[in-house]
Amino acid sequence: MRTSIATDGQWPQIGARMLAPGPARDVWAVARAQISITAPIVDGAPKILGYVLSRYTLDASEVDIYSLHPDNSLTLNHTTVLWQHDDWRLALPDTVSATAPPVAAVAVTPPDLVVLTQR
Repeated sequence: MRTSIATDGQWPQIGARMLAPGPARDVWAVARAQISITAPIVDGAPKILGYVLSRYTLDASEVDIYSLHPDNSLTLNHTTVLWQHDDWRLALPDTVSATAPPVAAVAVTPPDLVVLTQR
């Protein structure tokens, strides 16, 4: 979420600290440099409801993140995180497949959802 709504002054540090290095991060940085977000996005940002850990190893894990959008629709974001520099970093996909997109609409959250509390 932070990579999506980071302001112009925040995104370089967020990209460096939260995204795994590689070609996909470089493509993200070039695309992000071409837009401007000068104030925090408050209205319209999805609310992260929780996650399901679908695969875990010490070096890489797959996490399905469920979000609620302002129109009350639900999405599932398939992500991969890598353990690097003593922290988990999001690995952006090098390519996006039309048959298996990283974000999909869902009707309900799964029963094994690890619910995140909102502060």
